[in-house]
Amino acid sequence: MAASQAIRCFDAAIAADYRGDDQYPRSHAIYLARAEAHLMLHDLDAALERARHAVRCLGGVDSARSASAITGLRAKLAPHAASPAVREFLDATRQ
Repeated sequence: MAASQAIRCFDAAIAADYRGDDQYPRSHAIYLARAEAHLMLHDLDAALERARHAVRCLGGVDSARSASAITGLRAKLAPHAASPAVREFLDATRQ
């Protein structure tokens, strides 16, 4: 699936009456890992927005799957650390 198609599918799911943030924060955070698709489209701002939302969804949730999703996002964002916003995200999510 192309990155732009993946984004459309995720956005449609979230726009539907889906209460992922409230009812399923761990799963929703993993879906928000679509930040990768935004990176593939060179949209760093959207990728960071999705990544931050994913971290907010997790709150204090202790989940290996969710932690792995955030770790993956950090790895994909690391090459863009010249951006102050990316550095801020990386610093804020350092474990």
